[in-house]
Amino acid sequence: MLDHDSGWGDGLICGGKVSCVLLPNPVAELQIFREIASREQTRTWGVNADFQIIYCDENASGLFYRETVSPPEQLWIAGAGHVARAVAPLAELVDFEVTVFDDRPALADAKYFPAGTKLRIDYWDALLAERLPLVPTLGLILTSGHQHDALVLSKWVHKPFAFLGMIGSRRKRNIIFTQFAAEGVASKEQLDRVACPVGLPIGDVTVQEIALSITAQLVQNRAERRISQEAARNIRSPSLIKARAA
Repeated sequence: MLDHDSGWGDGLICGGKVSCVLLPNPVAELQIFREIASREQTRTWGVNADFQIIYCDENASGLFYRETVSPPEQLWIAGAGHVARAVAPLAELVDFEVTVFDDRPALADAKYFPAGTKLRIDYWDALLAERLPLVPTLGLILTSGHQHDALVLSKWVHKPFAFLGMIGSRRKRNIIFTQFAAEGVASKEQLDRVACPVGLPIGDVTVQEIALSITAQLVQNRAERRISQEAARNIRSPSLIKARAA
C-alpha cells in the first residue's frame, strides 16, 4: 500500500496499490520475454504455480499473473497536410503505428514525418481500396478539402475502423452527412459513428493544439475499448480476479 504515511518521506504522494510477482530465475525465460517485447503478434502469457513464464489461453485459470500483449494499434490518416504532420509524431509517441495516405508526392514526403511513419502515395481510388490490417485500426480524414474528405468518407465509412474521425466544422458535417443519407451512400447508423468535428473540445486554435485534441480523442477511444475488453475477460474468468486479490 502506498499512502501518505509510509510514502511521504520517499516522495510517493499519489497513493494506490502495487502488486508484483518475483521470479526465481528470470534469465531462463529471456527468449519468451524477447518475444513478448517484440509485439509482433498477439500473445497471452502468465506466471504459473511453479513461477514459470508460460504462453496460455486468455481465459486460463490458476495463474499468479496473466497478460495479453498485442501489436500496436494502427492509425490511418488520409491527407498529408499540416494537421497530419502534427498528428503523426504525437500518435507515434503514444504507441500508434501511423500510415499516411495522399495522392500528392510533394506533401507525402518522408522529410515531413517521423521515421516510423508509413507513406502511401497513389491515386485515391487505389488508396481507398486497401484493406484494413488485422489489428484494431483508427482512421482520420484530414485531406486538402471538402471534396476529398467526402470521397474518403464515402469509402472508409464502410470499413470496420475502431474509430473514424473527420476534420471540419459542424456545418461541413451537416452538408456531407445530409447528402450521403439522401443519396444512400451511408446509413444514419454508419454516419453517427463518425466523429466530426474530430478532437476533444479543449479550446484548440493552433495546428499543434488541434493535433493534441485529435490525439487525445484517439487515446480516449483506445482506453475505453481496452477497459470494455478487460471487463469482458474478468466476467469470463472470475478465478483470475480471486488470484489477483490473493
